[in-house]
This record gives sequence, structure tokens and C-alpha cells, in this order.
Amino acid sequence: MNFKTTILLVIVLLILVGGYFFGTRQSAEPAAPTDQDRVVKLQDSDVKTISITPPGGQAVVMERTDGGEWNITAPVTAKAEKWTVEDLVGSLTSLNSRGKTDVKDADRSALGLDDPTRVVLTDKDGKKIELAFGSRSAVGDSTYVQTGDSKSAEVVAADILEKLDEPLKKYRSTSLADVSSSDVKQFVLTRPEDTLEVEKRDSKWVMKSPEQMPLETFQVMDIVSTMSNLRANEFVAEEASDLAKYGLDKPRYSLKLSTDAPATQPSDPAPSYTEIRLGSYDDIRRQNVFAMVGDSGPIAKVSATVINTLAKKPLEMRARDVLEIDPDTVNSISISTLIPATTQPTTREASESSLMVVRNEAAELQGPPAPATGPA
Repeated sequence: MNFKTTILLVIVLLILVGGYFFGTRQSAEPAAPTDQDRVVKLQDSDVKTISITPPGGQAVVMERTDGGEWNITAPVTAKAEKWTVEDLVGSLTSLNSRGKTDVKDADRSALGLDDPTRVVLTDKDGKKIELAFGSRSAVGDSTYVQTGDSKSAEVVAADILEKLDEPLKKYRSTSLADVSSSDVKQFVLTRPEDTLEVEKRDSKWVMKSPEQMPLETFQVMDIVSTMSNLRANEFVAEEASDLAKYGLDKPRYSLKLSTDAPATQPSDPAPSYTEIRLGSYDDIRRQNVFAMVGDSGPIAKVSATVINTLAKKPLEMRARDVLEIDPDTVNSISISTLIPATTQPTTREASESSLMVVRNEAAELQGPPAPATGPA
């Protein structure tokens, strides 16, 4: 057997071995799920409401608004965190069945379907899809879900159970103040030591009281942004009752934000405010303080670090600009230098010099000189 024949046989053998392994791998890979495997035959955008009832708990109902936002309508009325709810919707509508198992009365307890987590999806036409989720299987990362009054249960990935646990805590928006920091035009900050009145005139922030002074924009926006984006670490009460318990009847700090422009005439209407109150610390560690927006609640715990932002002294906020001149209005610059007389280390008489630079308006009108057309 010559060398060329040996090389040819080796190449043929490699092709056969590669084809065998490729075919084996292809056959081992599961087929991609199809629409037939989907448990919920519904598009994400068609879901109008979601109701989640944990075992032995209250139903948490979320509804999509016409603008695409999500609100919680039961057991409390509150805003929902849009991206988390849409992630839940996507997980439910993309559930794929890994198989089926018949459900008999004796099996319901073993599958966790005797006291399931119940989910009801309603589409924009009012059609409902009812799902009952059981427990996590002992073998494999799977769980069981019954659709409607079906006598069998679909086997699906168990990670959906994490999204259905504690739904009110998971999907409620923790944002407290429904105010955009860029829209705020004035505020009143009441503190133990003083009350600051601040407003925006044109694009500049100024303090009206207790002193009149220009303010640094970044210092003011630090306060506005921190408070308008305030988020709850925990909700402790849904209604504004027993405020003294939380130190909110006489708050330590109160910030009233307004999106109305400052009044320029005595006859201008009074601005409307959104008030954010900070009360007492929740415990001796002083990591959180009680907070409430408006007069009706809810009452929440927020990070106590917000107090550092509100404790700025007026002089800290004062603008650092010494002089403000529009460069386009400057026509001349004069620089005078005065050198005093000295006797050490040598004698030198006093001297004075001046330099003046004047804007050449004619040169500006003419523009830059034309480029040369020949040798200089």
C-alpha cells in the first residue's frame, strides 16, 4: 500500500467518524418546542389582567392600563413594577409542556394540586385562562400545572414557581413619589433647624428663604432627585393611621415638591405640592426611617441615608460663581499690574503697567484672511 492510498483511507475514516458523532448528537438533542407544546395559547400583548392566589393567601390582581402600565387593584391599590410584571407575563405565555400525567384524586396531594397556586389570565376580549400550579417534583426541576378542568397535568419547568411566590411583594412598585425630578420648579424643605424655600427662575435655582442667594444646580438636584426617586425598603401600613407611632404626625423632615412655576404676581394661584414626610427611625440601629407621601399613605421604611441629603446647610448649596459675564458682550479687557517698591534684596522703585485688549469688530465682520494663491 503506497503513501497516497494510506492518506486517502485516513481521510475517509475521519469523515465517517465525524458523521457518526454529528448524527448521534443531533438525535440526542430534544426537538425545539412548538406551539402545540405551549400551555397558554395567548400572546403577551393580549394579556389584560393577572390574578395570583397563593395557597391560603389573598388574590393579588394586576391590570394593564391603556397606556401599557400595570396597576395592582387587589388586595391594595398601588402601582406595579412594569418590567417585573411583563417578565411574569412572558414566563406564563412561554410555558412549554415537557409531558403529561393523569391526575387522580389520590395523586393530587402528592403533586401539590390539592392546594395549588391559582393563576387566572384574562385577555382583552374578556376570555379567561385558569391555571393551577402544584409543587416542585422530587426528581428533576419540574412542577405540575392543570389548565381549567383538565383531568391531566402538564409537566413544566419549576422556575415559574419563584415568580408566583409572594406576588404582592414581588410586583408592587416601591417608588413612593409620583413626581419627575426634571419637572420640579420649586420646593419647601422643613427641617428641625430651619425651613428652606427654593425655586427655579429660568434655568437657575435660587433660595428665597431664609436668605436670598443663588444656588448650585447640582446641589439642588441632589435633593430633588433623591426625594422624587425615593423607594420603599418595606411597606408597613397601607393607611395613614396612628401617625404618632411612626413619628409622622410631627415629621422631622418634610419636603414639598411642586411642578408649578413660581408666582411672579400676587394674583398668581398658589402652587400645588406633593409632600414627602420623614418620621422616626424604625429601630436603634437607625438604618431606616418611616416615610409617607401625601396624607393618605401608605407608610413605608426608607433608607436613613436620605437624611444626609436633606441636611445640607444653605452655605453648602450656595453657588460658587464669583462673576458671571456673557463673553459675547465683552468689547475690551484691561489688565493693570502694580509692583510695590522694595529695599530687599535690592532697591527697586514702584512701577505700574497697563494692558488693554479691544475687540476688533471690523476684523470679525471681514472673517479670516483669504488663502494665498501664489508664493509668499
